[in-house]
Amino acid sequence: MINRCKEAAKKFPVVWYVWYIVTGNTPEKREYIVDEEQKVIYLMNSKAACSSIKVSMLKRKDVPDDYSIHYIDDHSKMQQDLFSDDDWFKFTFVRNPFSRLVSCYESKYHADKKFVGKTKEVLDFDEYLGGYMKEDKGFPHFVDQVVKIPDRFADRHFRSQYRLLAGKEKEPAFDFIGKMENLEEEYRPIQEKYGFDPIKVYNRVEYGDWRDYYTEELVRKVYRKYKKDVEFFGYGEDYRDLLAYCSQKR
Repeated sequence: MINRCKEAAKKFPVVWYVWYIVTGNTPEKREYIVDEEQKVIYLMNSKAACSSIKVSMLKRKDVPDDYSIHYIDDHSKMQQDLFSDDDWFKFTFVRNPFSRLVSCYESKYHADKKFVGKTKEVLDFDEYLGGYMKEDKGFPHFVDQVVKIPDRFADRHFRSQYRLLAGKEKEPAFDFIGKMENLEEEYRPIQEKYGFDPIKVYNRVEYGDWRDYYTEELVRKVYRKYKKDVEFFGYGEDYRDLLAYCSQKR
């Protein structure tokens, strides 16, 4: 029965959603990095400098530029619901959803393969949704698969950043939401106020100009999927610029 479900899920991911409900599985929990002493909490948002911020907050200069920082469980907190204590300083960073998806595609199909099996922190496409995304058939196919996954069951790499931050509320309740594109400038006041280490780039994925992965059709598909991210976090101009860039390539 399980094997038949897995085979069906490769073509019809809805099978996995039903399977989750039947078996009592739940979507991935939110992960936070916690500074108990200063009452600071950071919501980790995948592919938005979370490794760099975690290294900074934990002051781990000994950690190499790989996924080692995610092997460290100290000061981490996992929970389904959003952290809501008003006495704490709550912050996170978001990223342009178009570049974020390209980074995810390149890292998870290519750069991250050497880490698979070493840590639960590395998303393994061979296992995710029963192998639904196992084969790399190019970025357009990857986009087609991602947009079919409802946020309720999506790994946080694919979940709408707005939904990750807002949960069931109407709007995200954070003291600060920065943009990864302005990471060094926007993180510095937090780093200096709470005595964290200066930010450094960790786990950079090299893939050239991310805009070249897109066509106008793909841009619109991703926009429909992440429309709330684009509009609420101020990426509307980036969306229009990307469409213009793709139009010029025709």
